Order: sequence, then structure tokens, then C-alpha cells
Amino acid sequence: REIGMIDMMVDMLDVDQMTVLPRGGAKLREQEMGIIKVLHHDRLVDPVFRETTEWLLSQIDTLTPELGVCVRATHRQISREIRMPESLVRAHAQAASHATAAWSEAKKGDGDFSLFAPALKELVERSRELGAAVSNTGNPYDGLLDGREPGLTGERALDLCASYYSRIKPLLSCVMAKERPDT
Repeated sequence: REIGMIDMMVDMLDVDQMTVLPRGGAKLREQEMGIIKVLHHDRLVDPVFRETTEWLLSQIDTLTPELGVCVRATHRQISREIRMPESLVRAHAQAASHATAAWSEAKKGDGDFSLFAPALKELVERSRELGAAVSNTGNPYDGLLDGREPGLTGERALDLCASYYSRIKPLLSCVMAKERPDT
């Protein structure tokens, strides 16, 4: 329950940052996100919580299907989290928060990307480190993909895109050949 509450707090801080964060509050929000993400990480990798989850996993056949799904998902999340150093969890959370604030500033006015570029570069670097830490294949991108779509690899994603493209290409050609009405 506590981990779920922490997840909700992270979501609330994210929404708050994108909607009502006062000017000048971004630096403090970076620190807050770092702290709360580390708190979440610490709860997931806590030995007692891990042992309890392992025990529940061993009892999976006695659980309701819904609870079984939750236990497997939690076990999977723990398996990823234990491979993440706490310092990287903090650095990634802070980089993501900083990038959000930088993007918000950059898109104001004339949309000067140069204001966002350094924050994006930092976030990409931290994301690559995070992906490398959790990857089962040695490919950082596979580690990141697997966090969103379990089992998906970069190679499989490319195969899927190629398959979709081969099906969509004839339709796209047909649509592009049609005359466009004047607007």
C-alpha cells in the first residue's frame, strides 16, 4: 500500500510540475523527485518486502487470478529495481524533472530548442545508464523497452515496425495519390 501511495505522490508531483509549479520552483522539484523516487526504490528493494513477494510468488496457485497478476508484476518490478543503484535512481529522477522544466521554458515564446538541449542530453545519458543497469541482453535500449513492454527488444520492435510499414505502404501510396481538396 505504501509503495502505491508513493507512486501516486510521484504522479501528483509530475502533474503539478506541468501545470502549476511556480516560476523558480523547478530546482526544488528536482530534489523532491529525487528523494521520492529513491524512497520508492528503497521500499521495493527492502529485504522483507522482497521475501514476502517471493513467498507470495511461491503460493501463486492459491491466489486469485487478479492477485496473482499483481504479485508477478511486483516481483518483476523488484527484479528490475535491485539492479538499479540508488544514486542512478536519484540522478535519473532529477534529470527527468529538470528536462520537464527546461522543455516548459523552451516552448514558451519562439520555442528555442537550445534551452532544452542540455537537459535532454542529460536525461538521455541517465536513461542509457538506467537501461544498461536493467537490461537482460546487454543493450540499454532493450532494458528501457522491457520496462514498458515486458519481453520487447529493439530487434523485435524493428521487426514489428517493418511489418507494419509493409502493410501500410500501399495504403499510404493510395492516399498520397489522391487529389487534395482546396482548403
